[in-house]
Amino acid sequence: EIDAELRSQLSERGVTAYALMPMAVGGQTSGAFEMEYFDGPREFDNEKLDLALIIANQAAIAVLNANLLEQTLVRTRELETLLEAAQATSITLDLQDVFHSVVRLTCQALDMDDCAIMMYDNVEEVLVVELDVNRNGDESRITPSGTKYDLFQYPSKTRALREGSIIVIRRDDPSVTDRKELEELRETGDYARMLVPLVVRDQAIGLLQVDLQSPLRSFTHREIRMAQALGAQAATAIENARLSTETSAQVEQSLIINELGRAISATMDVNSMIQIVREQIPNLTTAGEMYLALYDAATGMITFPMALTHEQDFEIPPRPLGADEVSFIIRNRRPLLLGGDNPSMDEVRRNLNIENGEGDATRYLGVPLIAGDQVVGALAIRDSNQTRPFGLNDQRILTTIGTQLGAAIQNANLFERISNFAEELNQRVQERTVELQQERDRLDALYRITAELGRTLDMDRVLDRALDMVTKAIGADEGVVMLIDPVSDQLYSRAVLSASRPTVNGNNSDRHHPAEMFGSWLLAHERVAMVHDLRDAEYWDDSASGAAEWRGALGVVLETGEDVQGVMVFLSHRPGIFAEPQLKLVTAAANQVSAAINNADLYNLIRDQAERMSTLLRAEQEEAEKNSAILEGIADGVVLADATGTIVLFNGAAERILGVRRDYVLSQPLSRIGAIQGGSIQWVQALIEWINSPHREGDELILDRLDLGRNIVSIHASPVYNGDQRLGTVSVFRDVTKDVEVDRMKSEFISNVSHELRTPMTSIKGYADLLLMGAAGTVTEQQQHFLQTIKANADRLSHLVNDLLNISKIDAGTERVKFEQVDVGEVINDAVKTLKGRGDFERKQIAVNTHVDPMLPSVYADRSRLGQILQNLIDNAFNYTYPGGIIDVDARVEADKPERVLVMVKDTGIGIPEEFRPRIWNRFERYDDHALVMEVAGTGLGLSIVKHLVELHQGDIWFESEENKGTTFYVSLPIHGPDGAVPDEAISGGRQQTVEG
Repeated sequence: EIDAELRSQLSERGVTAYALMPMAVGGQTSGAFEMEYFDGPREFDNEKLDLALIIANQAAIAVLNANLLEQTLVRTRELETLLEAAQATSITLDLQDVFHSVVRLTCQALDMDDCAIMMYDNVEEVLVVELDVNRNGDESRITPSGTKYDLFQYPSKTRALREGSIIVIRRDDPSVTDRKELEELRETGDYARMLVPLVVRDQAIGLLQVDLQSPLRSFTHREIRMAQALGAQAATAIENARLSTETSAQVEQSLIINELGRAISATMDVNSMIQIVREQIPNLTTAGEMYLALYDAATGMITFPMALTHEQDFEIPPRPLGADEVSFIIRNRRPLLLGGDNPSMDEVRRNLNIENGEGDATRYLGVPLIAGDQVVGALAIRDSNQTRPFGLNDQRILTTIGTQLGAAIQNANLFERISNFAEELNQRVQERTVELQQERDRLDALYRITAELGRTLDMDRVLDRALDMVTKAIGADEGVVMLIDPVSDQLYSRAVLSASRPTVNGNNSDRHHPAEMFGSWLLAHERVAMVHDLRDAEYWDDSASGAAEWRGALGVVLETGEDVQGVMVFLSHRPGIFAEPQLKLVTAAANQVSAAINNADLYNLIRDQAERMSTLLRAEQEEAEKNSAILEGIADGVVLADATGTIVLFNGAAERILGVRRDYVLSQPLSRIGAIQGGSIQWVQALIEWINSPHREGDELILDRLDLGRNIVSIHASPVYNGDQRLGTVSVFRDVTKDVEVDRMKSEFISNVSHELRTPMTSIKGYADLLLMGAAGTVTEQQQHFLQTIKANADRLSHLVNDLLNISKIDAGTERVKFEQVDVGEVINDAVKTLKGRGDFERKQIAVNTHVDPMLPSVYADRSRLGQILQNLIDNAFNYTYPGGIIDVDARVEADKPERVLVMVKDTGIGIPEEFRPRIWNRFERYDDHALVMEVAGTGLGLSIVKHLVELHQGDIWFESEENKGTTFYVSLPIHGPDGAVPDEAISGGRQQTVEG
């Protein structure tokens, strides 16, 4: 059963019999056995086929074992190679040795012609050749170490680094688009190239580039897998070697820095420090040039005591602090790093407003030398042949050295200054000793003056002792104290002490002394002054009485704080007698004299104030006794609580009304009243909560008709303020027991009268209807008119009786409502129908328009009371609308309150006057002018009843009106009834709920 093509082939070859056996192991076919006969008609029997199948399976097992053995040997060789690579790279931490080991092992393991190792510079985006090896030693095929590959021109190398995957490039592969790689393969005569990334912790640090020269070979999967494993081991070994090299370098740098710091700290000579820095810093950096700048804040100059270029000294001239790099570092107290292409040095300088002071330097790093809060200079390195910026390690080294050097230079400068100050300090000590002796004498004199002045508060004795002691202490011939007259604001001599005459004291402002000329000049120009010769002073008049004998003068203004009291002047017959020590003593004594004068004035003032306060206190006591008598005479109870709610006043009427003794509640919290009456009652809690709540001046609390057992009391509480400060709360308790009883009697009387009037009204209306119907015979037109008048007035009287009954029920608290689901539209239609049935409806010809939202839900309310509300509002609109007017009744859900129904009754009637609107809800209130004009009868109870019925439903009612244009009444009712508590039975149309109003 073979196909025709195979049959044709077998026939051409002369095959007379053919069999094909699969080579299978474990259900997997690995080949086939083919058997053929060529000599005549023969066939394969079952025995031969079974034997052939057994031989085929055994052959399949043998082939499989051979393949497994070969793969095991290959894997073993690979593992041996990787083990050799791991051992070769782990026995050394020298970076160059690691490079050679990696390249050698790669060439051996992969049997390649060329292998190069390149390290990745992620700053300049280049690959740097570290080592390139040719197996045959062909120097022309070796890329020199240090050669850089710009990654922007080699996309394949870039992709290998970015993706961390091996890239294979064949010269004859048309899909390769990397032009540079293909050019290099053609130039070197290589057929294929493999780029192996060196990856450490998901970061590529370089590439292995392996080249294959023979076109008869290609990179197999085994070689690619081996290259990837070798690359991973090589990357780890290189990273470890680099870390070891960097650690060794940092340890060496730390040792040098520590030695440098020790050497700097061991000397106080700045030049020695500079020499140490010159010798050590070149060992710590690869920069070609370096210099040290010192800044003198006093002169603003920068000097350069050390400058090196390739370890040779050169000179930088001094310069003033300006806008160059060094000035920027000193002024801003922070390092400056320049270099690189993005951004360039010129762009950085332009952004920082720096002028180029470093010439053709291609990179620059400078750090400030800081000591405490001062910058003493800068330390900088620079290059002219490298553009890559200095690294963080260079900045760390310079900053560390700069900190140590700055502190050392500052200490050396301070040491030099201290050494220079030593001799000057000794001289100053001697001078200061003399000054201290003089100061001791002055303090002794000042102490005696202060002690003497503190013994009395009498003004005359104060001035006498002050002038006497100061005059003797400074050797003056005469002393004068002049005070400022508060009336004329002029100086007058208050006390004069002369060596030839006794002290003159007094308040006579008409007495003059020539020293007043000097005193007036002091007040206008100076606070203290010393004159060697008064004859040379422009303000001194020798011709004035008693002025010619005085030559030397010393004066000081007497003042306390900012209050100027006067002037104290001392005179001498000889010129130039006063000197600086006398001036200091007088200045210090003036403060004590000013304080003594101020104390004397305050003593007199306090004494006068004490006498006046005593008088005022007696008056206040008398006034308090009057107020207490008035308070006790008030018939209402008065309770005053402070801001904390503590009772501070409780009059006799409060004792009587509340039944509480005042001595039991005074200085106690208000809650004490509730405790006395058997617990914390509600009105006490309401009063305490109101007192503790924030409110403004003018706010009030009114608790009306509280039943306290024996009495019925109304409470009126108001806050007490003194300016913006709340002092407490005053509560007035009024006994309204008699008023309540009178109201009850009045309500019962109205209720009884109303009930008594209803019986005759019913008979009058009934008989009038019978007469109009002709029950007593034919009625003439005039009789019919009389009967209709009787019926109309009986209806009006019936309405009046109903209003009075409703008011009596409201007052008695017996109003009962039955809540159920009510269709507002039906209630409106019933009210409008009742209005149109009135006898005067046809006469007035008023249009009544109704609009009920078709989607309006039913409300949970008392149908009868809701009808009474709408009937009263519609009748009110009809009564106060001119003939030919319009009444609109609208019902819808409130726009901003979807849980409430809004009913509006709008008319074009006479309107409500502005002055009557606040009283519109009061009982028995009617605006008689409009009622007479519109011929409306009534009691003024309708709107009061409507408001009460709306509030029973927890609804709101308000109105808008404009005279002679009309009025609109608004009624807002909750859809789900009072408190939103609609029972399930009500929603489903079940039983009614009765609530006592």
